[in-house]
Amino acid sequence: MTTISERFKLGSLFWLTAIFSSALLLPRLSGLLSGAALWEDWGHPPVVHLESYRPIAAAELALMRGLFGSDYLIGIAPWFVATLYLAFGLALMVRLLSQWGIDSRVPVVLGVILALHPMFNEFLNWHVLSSSWLAVPLSALGVWLAIEPNRVWPRLMGLVLIALAGATSQLAVMLPAMLVLGELLHLGVKRFVTLDRARLLWRLAAVAVAPLAGLMVLFVLRFGFGYFDFAGRSVGLGEASVASWAASKFYVVSNAIANLYQAPTGLVAGQKVALSAFWWVILIVGLAVIGIAFADRGSLVDRLLRGLAVPAAFLLSLTPLLATPATPTGYRVIAFATIGAWFAGSVVFARLTEARPLVGRLGGAVVALIAVVFLLSSSVDQRVRNEAFARDLEAREELVRVLRSHGVESLVVCELPSPAEKSPADGRGIIVSYNLMTVDRYSNFRLPYGFLAAYRIGLRSVTLKSRDNDGCMDAGRGNGVGVDLAAGRLLLSESSPRSAMLLVGR
Repeated sequence: MTTISERFKLGSLFWLTAIFSSALLLPRLSGLLSGAALWEDWGHPPVVHLESYRPIAAAELALMRGLFGSDYLIGIAPWFVATLYLAFGLALMVRLLSQWGIDSRVPVVLGVILALHPMFNEFLNWHVLSSSWLAVPLSALGVWLAIEPNRVWPRLMGLVLIALAGATSQLAVMLPAMLVLGELLHLGVKRFVTLDRARLLWRLAAVAVAPLAGLMVLFVLRFGFGYFDFAGRSVGLGEASVASWAASKFYVVSNAIANLYQAPTGLVAGQKVALSAFWWVILIVGLAVIGIAFADRGSLVDRLLRGLAVPAAFLLSLTPLLATPATPTGYRVIAFATIGAWFAGSVVFARLTEARPLVGRLGGAVVALIAVVFLLSSSVDQRVRNEAFARDLEAREELVRVLRSHGVESLVVCELPSPAEKSPADGRGIIVSYNLMTVDRYSNFRLPYGFLAAYRIGLRSVTLKSRDNDGCMDAGRGNGVGVDLAAGRLLLSESSPRSAMLLVGR
């Protein structure tokens, strides 16, 4: 029996981490060099926002702020930290697959393609999310230890790491289950269930620990410490009826599909093309599932299991969202789900290409096309973010000049209500416009929290008011001097010359 240190093959882990890091960083170098960040990063307080639902991520962020200083979230360090977490986690998963005898070239190629998807722009650009990626290596290393060694202590340590991953991000609690699913896909149902009872129990524990740890964290924070943020929204169903619950969950799932497929397609080919091709893509994927089920070897159950593996892994990874009345949208929802689907898909694709080279060649052509689409869409997405960031920095500097020239010391920021703009796909539950960004529609800074950056340049007081606040609604009719800015309209008070109100929105 080889030792754990021999199994890890640190040299391989190093090169795998380097490959995935390059795939994550190279398409996004423009954002890294420009220093682009999202609005929340500028004014994020000492991790209070995270403490109520991601305690390990909050602790990691506090540590990083201690190491790099209070400006950590508006520097470039989070880019590299997030990349290292994710790349090392993917490398661990590839080594786990190779430990089962699966050719590592398959998951490496598919993993590089996955890294090109524009969803990773969100996680890398939004620095406050960088700590979420810690859940990936924790899950991978935890599962490795929990199911591989024959000694109890490494297995217990693996369960501890899995529990920490569950306390890092609620969206990652199903990732260990996806890794165990990969072993089931590889062995087949008959061989998997014939494992001795102890090995099956350790695998069951690996699957159960992360969601249990996530639930425990939410309950303790909600009822033990009184947090009402995400913990309060994540421990109850909260919907008025079964119909409304089903509608909100359909929205989550359809939005996840839209961001996975339609958003990158829309960025490259246009929104109309992405929407019109949607059902054709669903049909082709369905036929591919049937084809895999017939082409694979083994029992009918195994063939169906492998045929449905990728979409099933993706949907199962979204199950934490079924217990919350919130309906999160966007790339943050699908990032961990696609990692689980990539792991399962690597097993299935490797099995098919072993016996059928033609499948590998056809699959390679499809993968190459997907790679081009992802790379182009990431470039467009990154360019929009960079241009919007540069525009909003100019708006900030304009605001600062006006405030300083008038001696303003306190500022009230009001976001005025604007009419809801619905995507033409909203009625069908398929959202294609969420990430189809243009510079005019996207902003890193115009949202009220963005103006907390004014603190950093000498403004003594900034107050934020909700869009339906009476003072905000009536502000435009009050007395005072108005100054039109790129970021909105600034009202300078005549009665209190050192205070001003900034109206943002329409």
